Amino acid sequence: VLAEGDLTLKKPGGGLPAGRLADLAGRRLRVAVAADENLSDEQLEPPARAAGALGS
Repeated sequence: VLAEGDLTLKKPGGGLPAGRLADLAGRRLRVAVAADENLSDEQLEPPARAAGALGS
C-alpha cells in the first residue's frame, strides 16, 4: 500500500502528474517498482471502491 512518504516528485518527469499525489496514497501496486522509478497507471491496482457504493 502506497503512502505519500513513499513517493517523490521529480521534474521533468515521465510518470504520473504531481497533482495526483493525494489520489495515490492508499493504492496498491500490481508489480514491484524500484526506488526512483516513474509510476504509471498500469503499475497500480484499480482504486478501492467506496464502502456502500452502488453495486457493491
